[in-house]
Amino acid sequence: MGRRRKYFLGALAVMCGIGFPGLSSRAMAQPAQAVDLSVVQDLLHASGYIAPGSIPHLGIVVGSQDAIGNLSEGDLIYIRLEPGKTVKAGDRLAVARLDREIKHPVTKKKLGRAVVFPARAVIWRAGEPSLRPK
Repeated sequence: MGRRRKYFLGALAVMCGIGFPGLSSRAMAQPAQAVDLSVVQDLLHASGYIAPGSIPHLGIVVGSQDAIGNLSEGDLIYIRLEPGKTVKAGDRLAVARLDREIKHPVTKKKLGRAVVFPARAVIWRAGEPSLRPK
C-alpha cells in the first residue's frame, strides 16, 4: 500500500467520523434566532459620541413629577420646548446630555464634548411638556 493511499484512507476515515462538510453541518446547525434590534439600538445610544459643536435640540428637561435624582421607566419628566418647536402625542425623543470636554491625548487639542443618551422619551400628552421616559 502506497503512502498516498494510506493518507487518502486516513483522511476518508476522519471525514466519515466527523461527517462530510456541508452534509451534516446543516442538520447540526441551530435554528436562526431573531435579533432584538432595540437592544442593539439602546447599546449604541448608550455609548454616545463626541460632538465638535452644539447639537440640535427641541428643548430641555426642567423637572420631574417626583423630586428624585434618578428616574426610571414610567416616570414623568417635564420639558421646556424651544420657541417654534412642536411635538405631538406619540413622538419619540432621545434624551441627550452633554458630558465632559474631550481633548486629544497627544496634542491636547479640544475635540469636542461627549454626548451621552441616558434615556428615551415618548410624548404622553399633546400640547403639554409631559414625557414618559422609556
